[in-house]
Amino acid sequence: MTADPLVQAAAVLQVPSDFVTLQQMSGGDEANTLDALDHLLQADILTEHQGGYRFVHPLVGAVVTAGLSSARRGVLHQRAARVLERTAGERLGQLAGQLLVHYREAACVGNAHPRPDHAERMN
Repeated sequence: MTADPLVQAAAVLQVPSDFVTLQQMSGGDEANTLDALDHLLQADILTEHQGGYRFVHPLVGAVVTAGLSSARRGVLHQRAARVLERTAGERLGQLAGQLLVHYREAACVGNAHPRPDHAERMN
């Protein structure tokens, strides 16, 4: 796994993210995700922040996002929404705004609707 899927995942998530979320977003196995993460940290692209990882500067994430095709961006937003729903637990209501953004951005790839059971829990 190159660092590209991991850096793309971090760019679409736009907020500090934990290792598990980044791994699930990037689709890599644990070892490859750790290697990619180490590479991005050593290259000063990502930094550790409050138990998660974020870009050293917000413009880095913006540049990565701007370089994605609309199809890839849509797929990554759809994946972000699904990963966040799956891992949110009791924080689902707190993540409603983020989920809305991800589902709206994923609309270009179709099937970008929250699961009915989660939509009820977000209210």
